[in-house]
Amino acid sequence: MYQLHTDTDFRSRRLSVTTWRHRSIAAVCAAGTSAALVVGSSPASAAPLPSECVESTPGGTVTCTYTDPSAVHALTLPDDITSITVTAIGGEGVGTTFARPGGVGAVVTATIPLTQSTIYAVVGGNGVGKTGGANGGGSGSGSGAGKGGGGGASDVRLAPDDLASRQVIAAGGGGAGVNTPGGAAGAAPVSQAGLDTERSGKPGTAQAGGEGGTFQSPGPPGAPGTLGQGGAAGVFNGPTNSPTAGGGGGGLYGGGGGAFASGGGGGSSLDPDGGQVVLASRGTAPSVTISYTPPIAPPGVLEVTHTSDTSTPVTGGQVVNYTTTFTNTGVQPVPVDHTLVLSGVLDDADLISGPTSGDPALTLSPGAGVDTHVTGVVAPGQTVTITYSVTVKPYAQQGDHNLVTQVTEIGSTPSTPPGACAGAALCTEIPSADDAAVPLMNLGVTGAAAAVVAVGGGTFMLVRRRKTGTSH
Repeated sequence: MYQLHTDTDFRSRRLSVTTWRHRSIAAVCAAGTSAALVVGSSPASAAPLPSECVESTPGGTVTCTYTDPSAVHALTLPDDITSITVTAIGGEGVGTTFARPGGVGAVVTATIPLTQSTIYAVVGGNGVGKTGGANGGGSGSGSGAGKGGGGGASDVRLAPDDLASRQVIAAGGGGAGVNTPGGAAGAAPVSQAGLDTERSGKPGTAQAGGEGGTFQSPGPPGAPGTLGQGGAAGVFNGPTNSPTAGGGGGGLYGGGGGAFASGGGGGSSLDPDGGQVVLASRGTAPSVTISYTPPIAPPGVLEVTHTSDTSTPVTGGQVVNYTTTFTNTGVQPVPVDHTLVLSGVLDDADLISGPTSGDPALTLSPGAGVDTHVTGVVAPGQTVTITYSVTVKPYAQQGDHNLVTQVTEIGSTPSTPPGACAGAALCTEIPSADDAAVPLMNLGVTGAAAAVVAVGGGTFMLVRRRKTGTSH
């Protein structure tokens, strides 16, 4: 877009760097079966906001405001940001004590697409005495009151010292001359000249800097504005004093400097399609404000399973092995804060091993009663397995003859041992059978053979009679 890439004003600036990476909010996924559950979870941690930025609500719009004209402010945005909204306010030119005000800066508001993660904000300065404001204000001249420095421009750019990379520019106003006010900043090509048709500096436009004001001999003309820089005022050395002339305002292209005792022209602004340019109220401080709304990050997704190695009725002395897995199928780390509810099984069985975690990512600690607390963080793609085993007690020593185990999130652990799953998620239930032996009946005297067969929890007797002796 532009050919000139030099800007000596920025090479002496310090670089202020602001970085903030993903601050994410996760969604909740649907639950699965009673032995497997899938839940969404927010990330385990989020980076703090930089000091220049505030968040409207957790996960809401972030607004970063910069007011220091002595630094180039670097802002590194979250990876998935595709656009930002910018409000830039340019600097004001210096007025004189003869009621000749300097030109005011522009206010540009625009939403622009984001093509890289790091952008740079440069704040224009107000003119001070003869000195033009930071970021392109042209210098004033003379020994009169005020001395007419032009205001600097405020902008957002893609490279810290590259004027051609500027995306939004709020121009600065021209400095006043002792005879005429400075020109206000504006949108190219609508900036104002100093209010004196010949001697005042001309406004910057979309294509070029404003021409400097002219004055008949022996006074020198004001300097023209250039890319990003307001022109300096012409210096007229009179026999007794040097009247103040105003410097041009900075901008896309700077305004021209005034000649003799006239004001400088305002710089031109850059507002992308859909943007808006207005003049700042007098006395408004220059600044750059950048706002954006972080996207909702893909969540970490925790899948929990809970199984036993048998589901058929068990008898005294039988070993039952339990396995619980925590798998993160998402892209963010997932915190785990669960309970292994063992009170419903240990009234009918004795714990002989575990619970044991297969990975230090999850740690186990005593919970309420005989329960076990599981805590930690599961990384994306990671599975952590927890195992334990029990031996079934003799039938007469059991509690309710129903081995029930469950995995719950903290806060939902039952206050009393579960007697049955009753459709609860992540719950296993194994009935216990009476292991007392049932004797077979001996019908040898009658020549009959019998067996007792268990069917559906009851019994029936199967009898087969065999004839003896000889038949005739």
